[in-house]
Amino acid sequence: MRDDPFSRRVTELNDAPYRARSYVLYWMQQSQRAQSNHALEYAVRLASARKVPVVVGFGLTGSYPEANARHLRFMLEGLRDCGEALARRGIPFVVRIGSPDAVALDLGSEAVAIVCDRGYLEHQRAWRFDVARTAGCRVVEVDGDLVVPVEEASGRKEYAARTIRPRIHARLSEFLVPLPEESVRHRADGTAPRGEDLSDVDSLITRLGVPAEVGGVTRFFPGGQREAERRLAVFL
Repeated sequence: MRDDPFSRRVTELNDAPYRARSYVLYWMQQSQRAQSNHALEYAVRLASARKVPVVVGFGLTGSYPEANARHLRFMLEGLRDCGEALARRGIPFVVRIGSPDAVALDLGSEAVAIVCDRGYLEHQRAWRFDVARTAGCRVVEVDGDLVVPVEEASGRKEYAARTIRPRIHARLSEFLVPLPEESVRHRADGTAPRGEDLSDVDSLITRLGVPAEVGGVTRFFPGGQREAERRLAVFL
């Protein structure tokens, strides 16, 4: 299992059954990317095994703690890039306005299982607890934002970087392994749930009703992976 990129990253949040439904739902919330995303690749693998498509869902809320127009614009531009990258793999990206846990439960009503990424803040953990408790299907959490997952790095509270750093470095060879892109064997072919149009970012920000006095930053424009890769190439 040492070379398995999902080894020790996967946690089953409930023991509900895998249902005979339309698709596997990857509820994207923390890991907002279409590349190097363990939760996404796990969902694709699971969907292939169950012979159904995978659908990626995202809950968009204007009531996120301290959210403002600057944050949302940068995020939405990144999500737009993400949706385009997913579409190239034949994976629909369904963004809906609402509390993320409510959106996940709604989209998950037709899901074989719900795969989610891991969030560490209190409200993120509460969302996942609510979904796992309420959904009538299996809910699986995949930790993909850390090289070495928290529980694998240390079983106690570390009081300084100098105490946890050696523990992380000692495990790098186990976890710093390539993440292969899983083959999408079954496509939704237009049967996926409908979501918001990400092409009009301004309209979405207005509808979310977040404070607009904090505007965008032109030197970090636009958001998204393509612009990030362009800037990285210039830097290199």
